[in-house]
Amino acid sequence: MVWERHPRGTLLRCLEGTIDESLRRDIRQGASAALAARTRGVSEHRINEEGAPSHFVTLWHEPLVLRGEMLGVLSVLWEGELRATGRPLGLVPKLAEQAADALERANLLHNLSAAASTDPLTGVPNRRACEERLERELVRSVNEEAPLSLLLVDLDHFRAFNQRNGDPAGDRLLRESARAWAEQLRGSDLLARIGGGEFLAVLPDCPPEGAMVVANRLRAVTPRDQTCSVGVVTWDGICDGELLFARAERTLKRAKDRGRDRVELLAPAPKADA
Repeated sequence: MVWERHPRGTLLRCLEGTIDESLRRDIRQGASAALAARTRGVSEHRINEEGAPSHFVTLWHEPLVLRGEMLGVLSVLWEGELRATGRPLGLVPKLAEQAADALERANLLHNLSAAASTDPLTGVPNRRACEERLERELVRSVNEEAPLSLLLVDLDHFRAFNQRNGDPAGDRLLRESARAWAEQLRGSDLLARIGGGEFLAVLPDCPPEGAMVVANRLRAVTPRDQTCSVGVVTWDGICDGELLFARAERTLKRAKDRGRDRVELLAPAPKADA
C-alpha cells in the first residue's frame, strides 16, 4: 500500500494491493507513526481465525524520502515472521525508492497541468480550462437533458480603477473579487478569469431564474465598494460553446450600455424558433 503525504501532514492512500481487512487500521496507524518519526517501522501481528491455526504476518512501513523531502510511506505486508524470511529485507527499500520516484513524477505532472490551466494572479482557472470545462458540460447537458447557464462578469471601470490606485491595487481587487465570487458558487460550478477584469462562471444544472439569483449575489459581494456588470445566458440545447460565449458577451455589453452595475438576461429561445 502506497500512502502519499498530504500538505497538511496527513496520509492519503493512493495505491493499494490485496490487504487483509482486519489489518487496515493497524496498517494506517503504523504508516502514520513512520511518517511522524521519519523512520521505518516493522511489526509482527498474530492472526487468530476461527477454525484455523493462528499465524503471523509482518508489516513493514518504509518512509518515501527523496532529496530530503518526505513524500509518503510504503506499507508492505507478508505472511510469516520477519526472521523467517530474508528476501523482503532487501526488496522493500528498493521498492520504496521506486515509489518515491513515481510519486515525484506524478506530482510534477499534476503541477505542470495545474499551472497550464490556472490564472497565476487570482488562482482560479484560466480561459483555456474554462473552454474545456464548458465543452464537457455541454455534452453532459445533452445526455442528461439538464439546463446550463453562463455568467459573464466584468468589473466596472476597472481600467480607471488601476489608473487611479495603481496596478498593485488592481491586482488585489482582482484577487479579492475572485475569492468573493467563488464563495457564492456551488462546488459543481466553475469560476474562471477570461482576461482583464472579466470572469466567466459556468453553472451546470442551473435554469435562467437560478442564474439570475446567483448573478445578483455576485454583484452584491463585489469588494472595495466597486461594482460589476453581469451578462446571463442559458444554453438553448443547440448552439456550441463558442456561440454561447458570444451571446454572453452581447448580454454583458447590454448591461454596460444600460448603465453598469446591473444584471442582464438572455433567456434561451424556444427550440422550435432556435
